[in-house]
Amino acid sequence: MRRALTLGGITAMLGATATVALAGGGYHRATYEIDTSGKLDRSTASRQVLTYRNPDDPGGKPQAIDRIVITYPRGAKFDTSVPERCETSDSELMARGRDACPPASRVGDGRLVGITGFGAPFDPVTLDLTLFNAADGIIILGTYEGTNQAVAFSRARFKGRRLKASYPPLPGGPPDGQSVPALVELNTSKISAGRRAYIKTPRRCPASGRWTARVRFFYTDGFRERRKDTVRCTG
Repeated sequence: MRRALTLGGITAMLGATATVALAGGGYHRATYEIDTSGKLDRSTASRQVLTYRNPDDPGGKPQAIDRIVITYPRGAKFDTSVPERCETSDSELMARGRDACPPASRVGDGRLVGITGFGAPFDPVTLDLTLFNAADGIIILGTYEGTNQAVAFSRARFKGRRLKASYPPLPGGPPDGQSVPALVELNTSKISAGRRAYIKTPRRCPASGRWTARVRFFYTDGFRERRKDTVRCTG
């Protein structure tokens, strides 16, 4: 029987001195991919995929991640007044799962594949993700695969063109006693209201012909790294 790993909550960063790994370096724990419409100033859907691994043991358990900060291309806009908003409480989300939010507030879905560290038959584990619109960002609700039983959630918050999302420390197996993500996929829907858009692409395409999104990863052991991906734009 498959069990599920989840997003949700936030604890303080562990007090280790951070090591910084810049994109292009040789020590990477994470990858990031983004895909969206390349048309200028248009409502768009998006797909983002984040993967995690242990560079010292590629087939082993990734290191625990605390939070990420995604900076979207310059000129990208997010308007949370376009879809209906989910204004439910944390306790109701856990009690009712997807039913805690209005259907019209659903803005996407996804999945999370994780590693407990206990090995087979527990690993890998899979969680269904449902994305709901909130006044200041996105509620990422995790439920056991194929069910509406809530495990936990994350309230990712927009600040301009940045999105900040957190991961919780969840009980797991060796070597760190936590369950950790190996893959996170987030699919956001194309949603419009007249000329207004939930997500709108930039109005300009740079000379390079590509928009760039950047991610900063913060791990519980103090390690930090940066990754980026680009989307071809036209116009």
